Amino acid sequence: MQLYAHEEVKQLCITLQDCYEINVNIILWCCWFASVQGECSKELLSSILADNKPWHAQVTCQLRQARQWLRNNHQHELVQPFRQQLLQLEITSEAFEQEQLYQRSMKQNQSGSTGRSAARSNMQMYFNQLHATVSEAHWQFIELNLLTRVNEF
Repeated sequence: MQLYAHEEVKQLCITLQDCYEINVNIILWCCWFASVQGECSKELLSSILADNKPWHAQVTCQLRQARQWLRNNHQHELVQPFRQQLLQLEITSEAFEQEQLYQRSMKQNQSGSTGRSAARSNMQMYFNQLHATVSEAHWQFIELNLLTRVNEF
């Protein structure tokens, strides 16, 4: 994904993931959906989250947790290739999530204006569903590093 290729976006997404336990794929989906379809409905987002949650929790997060545990606890040179394999599996798992999000989204009708304000609205709805109160400082980083690039899809 072109948007995630920006180092600032990548670091922001990882920070949001670590601070608020968000799914980076859902954040990026909120922006992508806003750029092509507009604001998503609460029902659509709830349905997408429910469909995505089992795979994300049982596969993607488990792979990430194992990889991070190895990084923090085993620096042995024989473990490094295994950790890289876990990273590749994690990336493949995330790609599967993205494909599922895309397939689900293509069945939707456009819902009004597209772009930055729709992306912010979609993200806010996602944070609300997580009961996550994003700090003002993080919102400023979101505005500066992510929402300004929404139309880069």
